[in-house]
Amino acid sequence: MHRLLANIHQQLDRRPDAIKEYSRYLGLWDACDPALQPEVDGAKAELASLIAEPR
Repeated sequence: MHRLLANIHQQLDRRPDAIKEYSRYLGLWDACDPALQPEVDGAKAELASLIAEPR
């Protein structure tokens, strides 16, 4: 759910909310099974790009 909310906030240009939801998602899924790691890595990349974006 947090990943979906992050995507929605990102599309609506609600950057702070997207960052918050990606962070929540990663906090829950960071130690996931190896099969799910690509999904987590994608979320990490999205979060990093949001943080690095100039406002």
